[in-house]
Amino acid sequence: MNRRLRPMGRMLAVLAPIWVFACAAPDNSPQGVCARQAENDPTVLELRRQSAINVNLLAENQPRLKEARRQATNRCLTTMGLAPRGGVEAPNPP
Repeated sequence: MNRRLRPMGRMLAVLAPIWVFACAAPDNSPQGVCARQAENDPTVLELRRQSAINVNLLAENQPRLKEARRQATNRCLTTMGLAPRGGVEAPNPP
């Protein structure tokens, strides 16, 4: 029985540092905070809800979801006074 545990122990020894690295502290920069906050934006939530209900919309909603997240993140950064006003606006998806 002890021999069976040895490969598992080796695998755990290899995977443990990877697991610890993957569970690192979240990004607390303004960009990270706003990116997390964007996930609770009503438009983002609605697009995610639609995609969950109808899997056929998943591929269609991906560009819209990406754009909604970007806009929500920029609104948050602007509210914090960190996003530049004006400039060139990113093209909206068709």
